[in-house]
Amino acid sequence: MGQDTPLRKKFTDAEGIDLTDRAAWDEFVRLYEADRALGRSTIKLAFEWARLMQAELAGGRSMDDIAWETYLKADDSIGSGAVGSMAKTATYHLGQAWKHGPALVAWHNRMARTPGTAPYIVGPIDPDPAAWKP
Repeated sequence: MGQDTPLRKKFTDAEGIDLTDRAAWDEFVRLYEADRALGRSTIKLAFEWARLMQAELAGGRSMDDIAWETYLKADDSIGSGAVGSMAKTATYHLGQAWKHGPALVAWHNRMARTPGTAPYIVGPIDPDPAAWKP
């Protein structure tokens, strides 16, 4: 996978999302691009979800107001039929690499602890970034 595949080029460029840790994002893409089904869908979901959330946050809305609705839009736009593990994986990696990642992780953890609020949100993510290990 060392070559610059179209998928790798698009998502490592990450145009449209503000990354705080480029190396963490690149590693996410590298790790998941080999899985042609779930892995690639997870990359696409994370990218599209971050792009949609970032636009809404720039408009002054809060993470609590937009995370779930933008997740559904992102999932619909990529046609992944996302499952809970994809949402958690996307959240985990965005939490490490994206400007608004810590707020997303905090939202995820609140939803994971409140049954029935967001059906694809499974299990909390440790809020301490030092504990986020693949």
